[in-house]
Amino acid sequence: MTKEEIEKAISIKSDNIEDNNYDDSEIYILFANNGKIVYTILGRPDNLGFDFDVGSYDRVKEIPVDKAIFSISKDDNLLMYNLK
Repeated sequence: MTKEEIEKAISIKSDNIEDNNYDDSEIYILFANNGKIVYTILGRPDNLGFDFDVGSYDRVKEIPVDKAIFSISKDDNLLMYNLK
């Protein structure tokens, strides 16, 4: 997705958002608080050392803070954060 598509999907404009047209194997996670991006994760799980399983979604999945509860397991050398 382009930066513009991401901003439209999450209804936030920010210089902290970048295009994510790289590789389907990369993860791109944005953390927002009060309509502002406060942290981003972008990279390949094998380089990061962790991955997320948030279930099915179509390009974007919004997870409210009260639903952002993860269990953690180890899969080979990766920590897996699994949305409960």
